[in-house]
Amino acid sequence: MMRETKFVPLHFVPYDSALAEEVFPDIRNWHAEREILALTDEGEFYQGAAAWILCLWATEKYRGWSQRLASPLLRPWAEKFCRLVAENRLR
Repeated sequence: MMRETKFVPLHFVPYDSALAEEVFPDIRNWHAEREILALTDEGEFYQGAAAWILCLWATEKYRGWSQRLASPLLRPWAEKFCRLVAENRLR
């Protein structure tokens, strides 16, 4: 994702860093070690599949996929996929 051309800049921060705690003061309450978190420039907060879809939306290559995955028909599949990746990210 970091190498993709983007419509919107993305900044990735390790969940256990001082910067993450500065940006998300109560990050420990959100269990960031389990699911991706995203914060927009407008202060909107997303977690899990919604955060993943938001990051896809920012890229030129995957914006179309983000819109499809956000649809009511595919959203449950996006949530399952995101949960599967999160549960197995250390493997």
